[in-house]
Amino acid sequence: MPTWVTKLIRLVVISTIIGYFLHSYLYFSETGMFANYFSDVLLGLSVFLFANIIGTSIYIFNGALNNIPFLSAKNNSRLIFTIVLNYLLLTVLLILIFIVYLKWFTNETSGDLLLKYNELLFRIFVLGFVIIFLFAIIDFSIRSYQKFSQISLNTIKSAKEQAELQLEAFKSQLSPHYLFNNLNTISLLVYKDPKLSEKYIRKLSQTYDYIIETNKKDLVKLCEELEFIKAYKYLLDIRFQNNLQININVADSKGNLFLPPLSIQILIENAVKHNSPTDDDQLDINIELAGEYLQVKNNLLRTPTQTDSFKIGLDNIRKRYKFHTNKEIIIDKNSMFMVRIPLLKYDKSKQFHDVLAMV
Repeated sequence: MPTWVTKLIRLVVISTIIGYFLHSYLYFSETGMFANYFSDVLLGLSVFLFANIIGTSIYIFNGALNNIPFLSAKNNSRLIFTIVLNYLLLTVLLILIFIVYLKWFTNETSGDLLLKYNELLFRIFVLGFVIIFLFAIIDFSIRSYQKFSQISLNTIKSAKEQAELQLEAFKSQLSPHYLFNNLNTISLLVYKDPKLSEKYIRKLSQTYDYIIETNKKDLVKLCEELEFIKAYKYLLDIRFQNNLQININVADSKGNLFLPPLSIQILIENAVKHNSPTDDDQLDINIELAGEYLQVKNNLLRTPTQTDSFKIGLDNIRKRYKFHTNKEIIIDKNSMFMVRIPLLKYDKSKQFHDVLAMV
């Protein structure tokens, strides 16, 4: 059964039950007897019709309220406006029903009816307010629960996506290719320079310690990431010797800045992978602060023939940043290839925000 049919049936049933219940109460309070809707078919159909007109009108009206950004964004304002506007709507509908009643069911004037049924009309408006108030409270509770559930679901979904991206970055650093390159370098150093090989192994161990330690972290301090980059730089210096130059121009005091772990390493790895440093062509990579960004820039030695891994690395960084900031990663390619990634800071409310003017 289509959803709209289910909602329509539910609306008709609820409106009819409330309509007959209220009319029976009011009828009994005036006559001391319960209305017989089977013998008085016209009365029964009238109650059914008016109840569903009111119920449908309120349902459509509240559906329209959901499309107003001001009301959908603020629950407290929505609760007040729902009560006031729905009560005004109910008042208008009751007046229209009263006019229809005057025209179809009686020859009395409106003044006579108001004097005759003033207490009844007062009870109708009081009961109408109570019903609208209860409706608003129930609607408020349901929507608050739905919003809370959606926020919780989005939080869980975001955490899962973030964990998958972290794992992806983690796995890329534990790939057989990365390990093979380092083991190959160690095997060459063991015979040529045992002391240097020992230091190389310690630096390699330091990088793996950092990779494993930050595997489940969303953000890390810039100073910690740079310490890892220094160890990673040492490994690259040994592998490429004078063919690669990495310059880190960031003040050590920037300990209040954060970024996703392994972001800088991925950018360096991409630069090395897609530019082939040789004795004739040295690859220069510069890491420095650029306002509220960290800039990683390198010269272009050749046009990459395969860019899939490069795109994957940047995409991984970009997606992880989206969990923490609306700022985009800036990429510029002219005579130099430059990537700027936003830096984040940690304030007293324990929320990560964009850096506004840190340098």
